[in-house]
Formats: sequence, structure tokens, C-alpha cells
Amino acid sequence: MHLQALDTLGVTKDKFASILLPMVESALPENLLRTWNRCRAQEQGQDLSKLVDFLRKEVESEERVQLAKYSGFDDTAAVPKPPTACFFTKDTRPKASSSPSMSGTCIWCDKDSHSATECHKAAKMTLQSRKEHLQNKKACNICFKTNHQTKKCKSFPKCLFCKKRHFTIMCPELANRSDVSDNNRQPEASSNLSCQTVTTTLLQTFVVKIVHGKKEFCIRALIDTGAQRSYIKKDLVQKLGLKPASKEFLSHCLFGGLETKKEERQVFEVCLQSTVNNFCMNLYVLEQEFICSFLPKCNSPTVLERLNSHGISLTDKLDGPDEVSLLIGADYLGSLLTGEFISLGNNLTAINTKMGWTIQGPVTGVYSSIANMSVTLNCLSHIDLADLWNLEALGIRDPAEQSSKSQHFDNLLKAFEDTIKVNNEGRYEVALPWRDVPRPQENYELARKRLESTEKRLKQIGKLNDYNNVFEEWLKLDIIEPAPDQSIKGHYMPHHAVIKEASLTTKVRPVFDAAARDRNGISLNSCLEKGVNLLEQIPNLLIHFRKNKFGVTADITKAFLQISLIPEDRDYLRFLWWSTLDEENRTLVTYRHRRVVFGVTSSPFHLAATINHHLDNSPEKLRNTAMKLKKSFYVDNCVTSLESEEDLDKFIRESKEIMLRGKFDLRGWISSPKLVDENVENTSILGLVWNVRNDSLQCNANLKTDNEKFTKRTLLSIAQRVFDPIGIACPTTIMPKMILQKSWCRKLTWDEELPTDLAKQFKKWLEHAYLINDCVIPRRFSSLPINESEVSLHVFCDASKEAYSACIFLRIQHREHVDVSLVIAKSRVTPVNEITMPRLELIAATLGTRLSMTAIESLGLSNCATYYWTDSSVVLTWIKCNGPWTVFVSNRVKEIKSLSAPSAWRHVPGHLNPADLPSRGIDPKGLLESQWWEGPSWLRLGDEDWPNTEIVFNSSDVDTERKKSCTHSLLVEQQESFLNRLSYFSNYNKIVRMICWILRMTKRGITKELTYDEYEYAEGILIKLVQQKNKNSLLCDKTIQTFVDENGIIRLNTKLALSTGDRDFKFPIVLPGAETIVRRLVEQRHIDLQHAGVQTLMCNLRQTFWIVGQRRLIRSIVSQCIRCKRFKAKRFQAPTGGLPIERMKGNAAFQFSGVDLAGPLLLRSGTKAWIVLFTCATYRAVHLEVVESLSTSEFLMALRRFVARRGRVDCLFSDNGTNFRGLDNAFSSLDWDEIQRFSSITRIKWNFLPPAAPWWGGFYERMIGFMKQILRRVLGRAAVTLVELHTVLCDCEAVINSRPLTCMGDQNELQPLTPSSFIQPLPHVHVTDFDEIDKKTLNLRQRYCQKLREDLRKRFKEEYISSLIQRGKRLKHVPLQVRDVVLLEGDSQFSKRITWPLAIVEELHEGTDGVCRVARVRTADGVKVRPVQRLFALEVPNDRPDRHDI
Repeated sequence: MHLQALDTLGVTKDKFASILLPMVESALPENLLRTWNRCRAQEQGQDLSKLVDFLRKEVESEERVQLAKYSGFDDTAAVPKPPTACFFTKDTRPKASSSPSMSGTCIWCDKDSHSATECHKAAKMTLQSRKEHLQNKKACNICFKTNHQTKKCKSFPKCLFCKKRHFTIMCPELANRSDVSDNNRQPEASSNLSCQTVTTTLLQTFVVKIVHGKKEFCIRALIDTGAQRSYIKKDLVQKLGLKPASKEFLSHCLFGGLETKKEERQVFEVCLQSTVNNFCMNLYVLEQEFICSFLPKCNSPTVLERLNSHGISLTDKLDGPDEVSLLIGADYLGSLLTGEFISLGNNLTAINTKMGWTIQGPVTGVYSSIANMSVTLNCLSHIDLADLWNLEALGIRDPAEQSSKSQHFDNLLKAFEDTIKVNNEGRYEVALPWRDVPRPQENYELARKRLESTEKRLKQIGKLNDYNNVFEEWLKLDIIEPAPDQSIKGHYMPHHAVIKEASLTTKVRPVFDAAARDRNGISLNSCLEKGVNLLEQIPNLLIHFRKNKFGVTADITKAFLQISLIPEDRDYLRFLWWSTLDEENRTLVTYRHRRVVFGVTSSPFHLAATINHHLDNSPEKLRNTAMKLKKSFYVDNCVTSLESEEDLDKFIRESKEIMLRGKFDLRGWISSPKLVDENVENTSILGLVWNVRNDSLQCNANLKTDNEKFTKRTLLSIAQRVFDPIGIACPTTIMPKMILQKSWCRKLTWDEELPTDLAKQFKKWLEHAYLINDCVIPRRFSSLPINESEVSLHVFCDASKEAYSACIFLRIQHREHVDVSLVIAKSRVTPVNEITMPRLELIAATLGTRLSMTAIESLGLSNCATYYWTDSSVVLTWIKCNGPWTVFVSNRVKEIKSLSAPSAWRHVPGHLNPADLPSRGIDPKGLLESQWWEGPSWLRLGDEDWPNTEIVFNSSDVDTERKKSCTHSLLVEQQESFLNRLSYFSNYNKIVRMICWILRMTKRGITKELTYDEYEYAEGILIKLVQQKNKNSLLCDKTIQTFVDENGIIRLNTKLALSTGDRDFKFPIVLPGAETIVRRLVEQRHIDLQHAGVQTLMCNLRQTFWIVGQRRLIRSIVSQCIRCKRFKAKRFQAPTGGLPIERMKGNAAFQFSGVDLAGPLLLRSGTKAWIVLFTCATYRAVHLEVVESLSTSEFLMALRRFVARRGRVDCLFSDNGTNFRGLDNAFSSLDWDEIQRFSSITRIKWNFLPPAAPWWGGFYERMIGFMKQILRRVLGRAAVTLVELHTVLCDCEAVINSRPLTCMGDQNELQPLTPSSFIQPLPHVHVTDFDEIDKKTLNLRQRYCQKLREDLRKRFKEEYISSLIQRGKRLKHVPLQVRDVVLLEGDSQFSKRITWPLAIVEELHEGTDGVCRVARVRTADGVKVRPVQRLFALEVPNDRPDRHDI
């Protein structure tokens, strides 16, 4: 409810403040509520207006953050994170009181569905066009209203950008920024719709026709069960020309129990017609000025998929009307509902009405928010401001943050490993790592306009032909390909040219923009996973690069283009280009990439993951080099160091060999001090400059600027030009960041000139900034042999009011020589909020410990001593003492102790601390003179001369951070039942023994084992506790007669009272079957009886107990027993699939064949022979061959004989025999491109059946049985020679091929269809002298033969194919699901069920009919593929907590 609406209804704030204040507070998020409570604690009272002012400030603050954060080119801005405050959802639309009213029409487009500040048309106009439009409309430039002049306007809107008196859309400074940005990139729409993945609640809305006379409109209606009357919008009444039917006086009851004054309302009669059927109805509605604000529509792909599965189509679609013009209350709701409801899960319900289906409930999706128009603000082109500060955190990430990202990356890497494969080109083929968000849609027009702009620019500079040559070369190399369907307009990537005249290879190259967005604001980059941040690897690589004597680097030639993409993802990598540069004959062609594209956000991850996968699967003899390579790659650059020249030569040689196996050409080798390329002097190495001849490293900073006016924008730009991952120049690069922070504190705008004092400081620093490039350090830490020296790491920490820092030096002592070198250093500005100096020193210490972990991991030195130095006595006290510190101190001390030993921390005076320089800053000239990277001079002395000062600290500083203890008094009104506590144990014997030990507590000194009497006594107490809890239900049960014995136990009075049997047998103990303890008792008895059945277990229990609902309880326990399920589980069944398409085509004989082997047969010579049977899948003909072994070579010769006599086959079906697999692998190793270049043959397609599924090859297995029957009858027990066997098999083949394929009826019918009819030539009707036959007779003969062939194929289709109907039993098909626990039948027919392993279903393979017949399962021995008939259901529920332990 809007507070202003309550005011207009005459309800003052003093009436509703006490009601709404706690209500609003309960709706606020936890973090926002804490902030409000802190603000409220400073003032007395609970004023609702204070809460409103507080929320308004928070809204404005959030808008500024969103405006600055999501207005650049960051791809992740397409799907931003939802705001923390609950009132920042898309359907809330907070508005300032001075904004244009929603009741009026928009000044820009004359529509009344939105306000003037939210108009998309205005967002596309320039500032000058907006002013001219307002002038033509005679509207005010401030409030956009037409009833007064601008100079007399009384509205005071506030611009979010410049804070002046106008709406943000009319800001001239923002327009100037947009103009500047437009000169640097392609034009885009100036308004962005921020898309948020939020959870919103959908209400029942539908689209309906409203009719009056000849007028008819499609409107959006809302069903409101909380409204007693129905309403229509006033403007719709005017459009329809309705006349009031009557008048009523009524008042509105509002939320909170308040009531408005009675007012006169007009009543209208309207007619509604359904858009999906013929239903119509008349209803009386009240006129209302405004019904409700924007209501969201369902655009969640998941929900729409669920609706489609139920055959539901919503009438309220995205392209329909947005504004609600009709509200249908409870007065007509009963006439609309059909009573049909379908639950869609997660409290989402589809409700059927006579007007169509509606949907109601919470749904998560991507919704466009137009509550506030965000104008494009390009503070930094193509760079997110937060990403710049992330560069400062390289090597010092929070361990918790790293752990969370590592888990996400592991899941991403697992998905990658499951999809990567090697294609027929021998290249690795990968899939795009899609995020769980809607994918990009069609943006053809954007790509076409960007293409025209690119072409125009290339023509101006004369590079169009060069640009076209690149695409032609890519086409020849199969890097790109024309899209298969040129008519489909999907998602495209715009491209432009990047020109590097200094390049020796490619001067012009296309760069593709995967950040281009569709009309929904979604880009390809926003839908893909980025993987791990590769920048974080740079410090580790550089540290290892400096360790050994020989540094070496290389890169991969066109690395991204060596990795192929799966065809399913290539359509998202489309782009447009011309078929030819001839403007008269050219057409626009859609191409798509076949390889990984540079510019797509996932490409670096693809390259890194593919290289790691390739190296993990390298040969064993190259394993050591492969593992070293794996730790040396940054994207496509290899950076490492080696200790000896022999190791260097071996590494280069083996690295080339390893990478070439994956189609990666590792080239451009550069090393020092041994020079591989004499012509190279300087080269770039991970952002630094490596002087190969001097073997030294230095920064590459280009800080020249022509700007005389220094602003916050230019300051940030220059500060980020120095990339220094190991911190060589961090004492001086921290200074511009300090100045930038001061400008933030003074709340300067981006383009506001710096104050005189800040500008003077920056000019002074910039004057000598060029000296940063003169800060040169040796590439190698030390010339001393590290492995033979005493090595130690020294971590220094310090902080000042403006910055804190940490630096690490490596000390190497070999005999009397000592070298000290800088390993890595970091300095960061302090937070804007004021923090005490001890806390800042503690932050610096935390920074130092994190940095030390990076150095230790990268150096890989064993037994390396690490020392930590700080000049803060307070921090040392916190680390070395265990105290109840505050949360801030406790968390950081805990992390420091987990990464370092407290005894390793030492105190160093401030003037001897090298971290003092980067924490305070120094100009470049002073840095160069100080040679800071050489370390402190005292570190070159012996450890006895190191600083060893006594710790002196101010106790008040230490005690300030002690946690204040408080005492809590907690009153528990109801304690947990003792029986519920005993239910924690899953074993009945444990429960009884626990009671025994509890009873033992009263008898101190008894430690011997429990006796039977104690056990029996404790069991009696347990039974009485169970009966006491259910006493009323047991004694009042009218179906049984019960009594209480002398021990207080309830027993059953039976007819066996006069017998001489045991008392428990005559009067069994009565127990309730619903109790958990009783269930544990039955489970224990079931195990004791060796998993007996229901009847045996029931008889055994009735000798002692009478359990209410005993049979139902026992059946439940036995059915859930895992061990019992192993012996009762039934196999899965799958319906028989349809015949392969090859069996129904009129192909040539044996074009599609099955092959199998039968035997062995014992020959007369004592050797063995096997029969190879080839079966035609179409005409059921057979061909028999003999082989003398099961080797691949023998089968290959049999296949050659078969092909020579029957012709080459296109496709073969077989089982997974080693000879079949071996031959197929041999075919795979051939270069089929080379074969097809000189011949017309194609590779035989070999289809292997699933393992352990012989019935899949039934069409040839049946022929083997037919052949065996003939051989048994012919040969009997006789032994024949190989030649005789050949002869017998030829006769056998003739018999089988002469069998009729169809039933014969009348004897006068034609010759029956047989397989031999299709494999032998047509029989001659007569024999004539060909010399005496003329040309006419030959033609007639040819036609006659052709007619016979056609008649034969026609008969085959009508008589045989038509008889292949589906036959078989109707099976009960139980669907198999992923993650089901099943029992896997053994491969051997003699295996017993007790030895069958358990398995978990990992993947299902569905046929073309959608039925799953093959599954991939994981057992303890690995992953196997089996038909579903080999799996037995255990019926273990998916959500069982111990599922993985079964």
C-alpha cells in the first residue's frame, strides 16, 4: 500500500502508524532491518515518517549503485544479482512524489501504461530531440507537465547523476558522456532494461474480449478472491462508450482494518467473451480510475515447459496487453471456475477457468524491470570498475571465498570432462558451458547494422580486402562454415576489425563481440560460465619462473582455433558476411564458427581445461614433462624455469611432442641465459618485460597523457595502466590509488576536476612516473644453488592510515654468501570507514599470511623456514595469546593461526621494516633510489644479528578488542520426551543397553559387563515407558481385551489362560505398532531370525508380544530391508522397439548386414574352426565363411571374401567381440579423407550392440540357430576336413536362402518369395542364339527383366514387409530414473544373485521412440553400459540420506 494513497483517502498517519510500522519492519530483509535499528537507536520514538525517509534514502542509494555498476559493458550485467532490499523487486516501482503521475498519459508516446520517466521511446532520443519534443508539446522541461511554464514549475525532482533539478533523462552531463562513448564504439540504445533473476508471485490473470455493440477490445483481466466487487478501468469505459446502469454508495475497507468514506460509484454492465472457446457472460462492474500497478507475466522456461507437458496454454502471453483493465472479484468468481487444478510444484498452481487457464504462485525467472530507467553511463570502456580492484587481490584471496569458487569450478570441470571428446579430425571437441539461465534469442538486425558500420570503416581505411581474405582463409581451413539453414535468424555475434600494422603475421583480424545483447538484454557471454579466474595464476607462474637457472617461455599457434565445438552449439556462434565483395552480385551469408572463438567468455576456460585434459592423458614415458607443462600454462603461454641445460633441451623437445599429439603447435621458444633465438632481446612475459640478454624483469608502464585537466576518470585510468603482479613498484603505484580514494571521500563526480591539492600531488607523482620502467630486478632469485643452500622466507607486514601492505623476501645462504630477493609484495588502500590502527595492522598481518601461502606453494621448497615480522606489539599479543576477542579480531587471528605458527611471528622496529615503504607510499624517483626490492640490509647478517626487541604494548588497545561476556537466563517450558531421545539409536539392543547403563549410574563402582537380569529388567522398563505413552489407546481398544499385571505391564487376555504354557505366550504384552521403539524391536527380531519372511516373523513375535497392526508393520519392515530386496527384486522390462529403417528399405542385398560367429567345430585334423555368418537385414539372406581362429586378421580375410562375392556393405551390426572391435579400430586409424580422394568407397558404419544384450541381434542370432539345426542333422557326430566343411556350408547356405519368406496358400500361386530371389540373377526362360536376335528383341528382353525385378520388389513389400507387425506380450513398463539404486545381473550365466553387485544409474539412453532400453551404471569396479533387462529394481527412494552408502 502506498502511504500517499492512504493520505488521499482521508486516513491520517497518526491512525495507521502504529499498525504499519511493525508490519513494514517485519517485511524488511535482515541486514536492512539491522541498519534501520541502528539509525533508530539514536533517536527516540517510533515515527513512521522516519522509516519512510530511511527507505527513500536506501532506494536512492541502491539506484546510484545500480546505475554505476550495470551501465557499462560487463557481460554479467545482463543477469544482475537481486537487490538485498525486498522493495527493490521489479513490480514495486518506487517513485518520488515529484515524478509524473501514472494517471496521465506519457508526454513522449501518448500512452498511459507508464510514466514519462519510464518511456522507452524517450530513451532512444537524444537530449536535443527531447527538448524539441517538449517545446512542441508546450510542456515543462522539469516535470513534463503542460499546464505551466518551466520557470514557474513548483516541482523539485533530483537527478541521480548531477544532483540538479531535473529528471535523469534530461541530464546534459550524462548526454555528454554518452556522446563521448559513442565515438569509441558502435551506437546502441541509450536505455538499458536491467534483467534480474528474482522470485516473484504470479497472480491469476488472463486475456479476454470485452464487447459492447460493434466495439471489441482484448484486455487483461485479474481475478481477485479478496475483492467483494468487480471493477473496470475508467478509460476503458470511455473507449467502449458504456452508459451507467445504476449508481451505488459504498466505501472501501483497506488493509489494516481502516475504512474510507462512502462515495457514489457508477455501475456498468459489460459482456465478456473467451478467446479460447465460445463462453461468454455478462457482469456488472464498478468504475475505477486505476486498478493496480504492473503485474508480472510468466516467462520462466522451466514453468512453460511444465505447462506444455500438461497441454496447458496461457492466454496471458508476453506479447499481449500489459495493463490490467478489469478486476473480477468474488461476486463472479464461482461462474468462472471449472474446478480443475494442476499442481506444478513449489506452491505453483495452474487453475482452469471458463475463460482459459491461469497460473498462480511463486516463480523464479528473468524479468525486465522498467521501474527506473537507467541511462548508459560508460565510466570505463569495456571494463567493470570492480574488476580493476580484483586485480589487486591476486594471490591474497580469502580462503573461504577460494573454497567456494573451487567447489563451483570442480563441478564445472566435471561437466567438461563428461563432454570432451576427440572428433574424426583428431581434434578435441568441446561443448559450451551453459549457465542455468535463458539463452540468447534472435538479434539479426543488430548484427546487420554492426556489419554495415564495420564495412564502412574498412572501406575508408582501405582494409576491406584484407579483412575478407581472413574469412576466406578460415573457410579453407574449416575454421568457419556456412550455416546449414540460411533462413533461420538466430543469435549472431557482431564483429569488427582490429588492425596492428606492427604485427609480423596478421595485420588485420576480426574480433567478435559475444557481449552483444538481444532484445531481452541477454548476451551470449552472460549465459556461459567463465570458469576459474586465470589472472590468479600469474603470481604463481612468475614466482616459479624466477626459481631456477634457465627461464623459458613459448606459446601455442592459434591456440583457440585448434579446439572444435560440438555442432549443437555452433548456431550460437553465427555471424554475417558477404558472399563476395562485388556489390552488384553479393548476398549476405550466415557463417558459423566450428572452433572455439576468441572473445567468448568461456574460451580461456575451454583452452585451459582442454590442455589439462590432454596433459593428464599423456603417455607414461612423457608423464614428468606433461605434469611440469600443466603447472606452466597461462592461457596459451608456457612459462617456467629449469635448473640445467640438459633439462631445458629435454623439456623443449618433449613438450613439442606432447602438445603436437593434441593438434597444438608449441612454438616461439625463448630462454635465458641460453638463447634459443639470438634476435630476441626483450619479450613480454605475463605483463612484465623480460630482457633476455640481461635476464632481468621490469614493468611496462605507459603513463603518458595529454590531458591537462585531471579528473577522477583520468586518475583511475592512469592508476590502472601499471600491471605489476609481483609488486616490484607497489610502494609508488599505491600513491595514485590513495589520491583516488581521497577524491571518492570528497564525493567528486567522474568528470569533475580534481581540487588543487589533489591535482598537485598527482602531477608531482606523474612527473617521474616514467622511472617505474627503470625499476629492474634479476629474473632469477639468486645465482646460488637453492637446493644446496639454507633457504628461508621472511614475511613483513605494516599499515598506515592510508594503506596497508605485506612483502615477502627470499633469503638464500650458501656457506658465507647470502642473497636476498623480493618474491612478491602487495599494498592496498585502507577502507573508507575509519578503522583503528591495531585493526589495520591485523589486516596487514592477514594479508601477509595469505601472501605467504602463495609464495610457499609456488616455490615448492621443502623444509623452508618461514618468519613473520610486524612492528605492531598489539597484533603480536593477539596472535600469541588465547583470549575471547571480538568477532573482527577473532576471525582474522583464527585465519592467521591456521596458516602460520604463532611462534614464527617476531617484532621488528618500524624503521627496519621494509613493508613500511609500500604502506606509506613514495614517488617513483625515491623508489628507484631506494632499491627497495633488494630487501633490508640486516637480513644479510646472521640470525643472531636480526632484530630481537622486547614487546611493549598498551594494554588498553589489547583489552578494547576483548569480547564482552554476558549471562543468559533461558526458561524451558517443555522438555523433549525421553522416548524421542532413545529413538536416536537405530538398534533395539542398543536402546535397552543404554537404559541399563543409565540405571547403573545410581550404583557407583560397578564397571563389569551387563548381566542378563539387568537387560531383562531394563527391557521391562522400556516396555512400560512405551505403554505409558499410549496407555489410553491400548486400554480403550474395543477389539481386544487387556489387563494390567502386577508389574504395571499391559497384557492381552487370551483363551489360553488355563494352559500350562509360558506366561508371555498365554498373555502377550500389548504394544502400539506406531511407536518408533516398537519398530526397532521388530527390525531387530527380523535380523535375529536371519531375515525371515512375514509369517515366520509374525509367529515368533506373537510368542511374546501382541503388536497392534502387527502384519502391516512387519510387511513395511520386510519390504524396506535392503538385504531382502536383493533376493526379491525384479528385472526392469522395456517394450520391444520398432524395426530399424534399414530392414524396411528396398536396398541391395547385404547392403545392411549383421555378422556373428558360431562354433567351434572340431575338424578331422584335430584343429578347431568357426563359422562366420553374414545375414542381410533386409532380405534375410545368409552368407557363410569359415575361419580357423578368432583373431582380427582371420575375420578380416573372411570379410574380404564376403565383400568380393556379395559386394561392399554400408553398415554392419554385431556384438562387442574383440575381433569386431579390433577391426573397427583398425578402420578408424585410416585416413579416410585420403582414401576418398582416390576412390569412391566410404567407411563401413559399424553398429555395436550394448554389452550383454544378444537379443538385440535377433535377426542374425535366429539364422545361427537355423544353421546349427541343419548341421546337427547332416553331420551328426562326424568329423570333416576343412574343405568338406566349406562344401557343407555352401549347401547349408543354399538351403537357408531358398526358404520361403511368406506362407504359401494355393498351389497355383506364383513362385514363393525366398532370399535367393534377391541375391541370384533372374532365371532364363529360354536359350537362343544371340547372333540371330535383333535389337528389338534385346530391348523387349531387357524390359521384361526389369518388370520381373519390379514385381519381385513389389511382392516383397506387400507380402513380407507388411507381415512384420509388432508381436509380443504386454509388459508392465516401470520407468528407470537417474540415481536409482539397482542390482546388476552378472555377466556369467552361472553367477549367483548373492554375488551380483549394486549399481547406481548415471545416464539413460533413449531410443527414437523415447523409450529407454540401455543405461550406464556405476559399480564399485567402474562404469558399465547394460540393457535395462540386466538391471533389477531395489526400490530405494531417491531422497534417502544413506543412498550413497548402500
